[in-house]
Amino acid sequence: MPVQFGKRASTACVGGVVLLLASSIFLGGADGPMATSMCVLGLLLLAAVAAWLNLSVPMETLFLGGLLGVAALSGLAGNWDMARTEWLQLCGAVAIWTAGRTLGTERYLVKLSWYALMGTLMAIGLLAILAYGLDVSGGLGVSRMKFTFGSPNSFAALMAVGAILSVGHISYKLTQHTSQEISLVSRFGQLPGKTILSMSALVVCGGCVMLSLSRAGFVLMVLACLFVALVSILSAPDFRRYWKRLIVGHPFASAAGLLAACFMVALLLGAETQFGARASDLHVDAMDRWAAFGEYWSVWQQKPLIGHGLGSFNHVNERLTNLENAPYLVTLGAAHNVGLQWLIQTGLVGTALMAAIWLAMHFQIIRALRKRAEGANFGFIVAVLAVSVYFSIHSMIDFPLELPGIMWIYSFVLGLACGVAASEIRKSEAERVQTQNQT
Repeated sequence: MPVQFGKRASTACVGGVVLLLASSIFLGGADGPMATSMCVLGLLLLAAVAAWLNLSVPMETLFLGGLLGVAALSGLAGNWDMARTEWLQLCGAVAIWTAGRTLGTERYLVKLSWYALMGTLMAIGLLAILAYGLDVSGGLGVSRMKFTFGSPNSFAALMAVGAILSVGHISYKLTQHTSQEISLVSRFGQLPGKTILSMSALVVCGGCVMLSLSRAGFVLMVLACLFVALVSILSAPDFRRYWKRLIVGHPFASAAGLLAACFMVALLLGAETQFGARASDLHVDAMDRWAAFGEYWSVWQQKPLIGHGLGSFNHVNERLTNLENAPYLVTLGAAHNVGLQWLIQTGLVGTALMAAIWLAMHFQIIRALRKRAEGANFGFIVAVLAVSVYFSIHSMIDFPLELPGIMWIYSFVLGLACGVAASEIRKSEAERVQTQNQT
């Protein structure tokens, strides 16, 4: 295959993947049989193109495909009409992961995907802000931003991904593309023009999270962004010198900055603001969620090993609902806890397999970090790990990963990170073999 043709085709493949992911968002997260089928067909085609460009299919894809067959059979024990939709959504996740895994082995494609994801999420955020400003059905400034999603919390999760990826890109540029002879604060003035996109995406996506009034989304997004920034700064080669200059050399300025940040958070959570009103009602939602978790936990214990069957959650939820628990069980067809929902449908066996796949992917990614991935690869891997931690916690109290559009975006960034990890590990092994041969 000509090198130039392969590069252009790979670039087009990245554009196709991101465009299809954006389309799934505009289709309500592809949370419907028709929208899901359309998106999955496109994802499978793009995964096939990506695998063809690399002239090989990752072995992990064949393993995941076998597990999907088992998952499809498990649908026979539940509601097959619903199981078929969930099976298609899982097929889409494997396809998009395969595309990311294949494209992630090329460094320039990783950076291109990084830019494309930030730009796409920022564009979705801008459209959401426009739609929010034109929507006066709930009164000015009263409704929560949710765009095409039924849940503002799920929309906040999507926008949080854009904010985290943006912080990762800014931190990478600060530590790798600015002068090491000036202070860390002064480096912002030396940031290259490409960071305008990431800064804009951070402002837009972070603003959308705030307008969604999602308490968990906002807090977890801030913590994830701080994690990315801290890891990037700690990994900088000149960290020790600038720590002394910034913190030790200017203790009063540092303390004032910390107090100002605490004041801004306290002001945001004030009782007179909508965010403050949401924060004051936290204990009410927590009690309802805890009561719902208790009901679902008892249902899972009826069939703890194999569950009630893939796609059976809505049927189980309807059977469980009565006049007493209806206020907190009628929750848009989700348990507000992805792990518990998987336990109900697939039991310990299916949930353990899903957890094992997730852990294996992250083991590979963390192993690449231990091999000292550098530059854009390091920055992207750190950002993806922060996104993964965000979803792992948020999905235990809500259901963003139950929406295919969000799950596929998560699958794509995980696939890219796994591709980066595989490339870094191969490079490290090749260098080790070369060193042994020379000695």
